[in-house]
Amino acid sequence: LEFLEVAINLILYIREVYPQVIFERRHHFELPVRMARHPELKSYISEVIQSLRSWLQKGEVDQVALMILDSSLIPVEKYVFEVQINDVNGGTLSQDILNDVEETFRACIMKISMADVVLPKLQPGSTFQILTLAKEGSIPSRADDWVAGDVQSYPQLQLKD
Repeated sequence: LEFLEVAINLILYIREVYPQVIFERRHHFELPVRMARHPELKSYISEVIQSLRSWLQKGEVDQVALMILDSSLIPVEKYVFEVQINDVNGGTLSQDILNDVEETFRACIMKISMADVVLPKLQPGSTFQILTLAKEGSIPSRADDWVAGDVQSYPQLQLKD
């Protein structure tokens, strides 16, 4: 869950969905990243990620996606995180496996950090959705059912001069 939260924050920062001044520098996975410091945005992302916890623990999530939408709510970018949780040794992972997982997280974070170099600048008024694709046989019952929040309820941040 920590990785998803870091990745989503970093994408929103790098792609300038929100002004970069509302993000602060932090360290996760031994790398500098940017995390939202605006209370509403920070809370929203955290709550969405935490709401996935039970689905993830039950192995019911296949993918989590961050969709960037333009001001007309048309998708312009999609970042998909495939989720695969294997119960290894009754839930206990060796230090070597944990090190490999963290190294993979670091590589992904570094790749996300380069997105602004290869992608065109987003138009003003862009927003985002976090979507979850359930595994077949999970709730919701169809594998093509995506669960998303209401776009209109996303944090609309106002910066004071």
